[in-house]
Amino acid sequence: MVDDGIVFRKSALGTQAIATRQPPLPPRLRALLIMVDGLRTVQALGSFLAAPASAGALLSELERLGLVERAAGGGTSGGSLPAPELVQAPPPQAQAQAAGWGTTVPLAEVRRHAVRTLLDLLGPAAEPLCVRIEAAGDWAAFVESVKRVRESVRGMRGPEAANRYTESIERFIEGRS
Repeated sequence: MVDDGIVFRKSALGTQAIATRQPPLPPRLRALLIMVDGLRTVQALGSFLAAPASAGALLSELERLGLVERAAGGGTSGGSLPAPELVQAPPPQAQAQAAGWGTTVPLAEVRRHAVRTLLDLLGPAAEPLCVRIEAAGDWAAFVESVKRVRESVRGMRGPEAANRYTESIERFIEGRS
């Protein structure tokens, strides 16, 4: 059984599996794979499932398939992972301002909002674009991914939909949404 405090992240194979739907996964496994973000614990991911106690077993299966891996420093058990390097990253506010978005909203929350909005707008066709947004590890990468996704939305749904998408993100960042 997997400890509830362990944090998983998508492996390269997991990211590819979301984009290509290969290998085919049962809906519960695919949904959980999409939710794995390298930040949430097994217990937190379980809270999104109809049967929260099944999160550990499902994540173990995803790990066995090579689609997720234990995040470095994530979790309370194990010990086979190397200790994470301590790197002084700029504070999130400084990253956001450097990217041109003056916000104190954490990047993870903005990414989640951007993905939810995209899924609402495009439905299942949004999945490959969501992968781009989820892969953004800092504000500069997030801004670039939103620009690219916006162009994809423009091509799929027109300029009005593209504008609604970015305006939704801006409103969320400004705290109006």
